[in-house]
Amino acid sequence: MYKVYLISCGNEDNKKYKIGYTRKPVTERVKQLKTGNHEELIVEQVFDSKWGTKIEAVLHRNYRYQKISGEWFELSEDQVGKFLVECQNLEKFFDDLFKNSTFKNPNSILN
Repeated sequence: MYKVYLISCGNEDNKKYKIGYTRKPVTERVKQLKTGNHEELIVEQVFDSKWGTKIEAVLHRNYRYQKISGEWFELSEDQVGKFLVECQNLEKFFDDLFKNSTFKNPNSILN
């Protein structure tokens, strides 16, 4: 099971968000990210999913015009508020897509 996460840093006027995934506890990922980062990192949202890599990839594509660098984005409050709903919708999409799939290993595609 993956954890798709939304982590923030910065102040209210200049907040940045990282969209990522991990198999480990998100707190461990925050510790890794904290190395070399002087700003406080806040876990905003976490979504458990078997489609974590795919959900993260779609979210990155959806927000590509708001990308700052790497996996960091400038998101609106509305987008942050709808993060879990968007993850749930994508989870359902991938479940439905592969429910009757003829692919032998659906986890090997769309990466």
